[in-house]
Amino acid sequence: VSAALDAIVIIASGKVNIHVLMALAAFASVFMGNSLEGGLLLAMFNLAHIVCDLEVGSYILVRAGEAVPVDGEVFQGASTITIEHLTGETKPLERGVGDAIPGGARNLEGMMVVKV
Repeated sequence: VSAALDAIVIIASGKVNIHVLMALAAFASVFMGNSLEGGLLLAMFNLAHIVCDLEVGSYILVRAGEAVPVDGEVFQGASTITIEHLTGETKPLERGVGDAIPGGARNLEGMMVVKV
């Protein structure tokens, strides 16, 4: 609902952004008879955090199975990650406090706090 309201306000101002596009996609899903998918799309979009809201010095909690959204350094915790999106290498790498982590790295296990 929040994304739909944001989209209406933005359309009224004469602009189009990601909120408008997501609302249109959700409404199109409902129109095509896929109301569950449309609802899930809006729910996931409302739960997402926008990367541009991050500032240098921000802290991000990265749980097992999640991707690190931006480059950073492990501030707390330790984990095993993969960086195959950068190197093609699928071998897991151990990372702990003070280690650099590139954006997009997949956290395989554990939980860590990453400083941007």
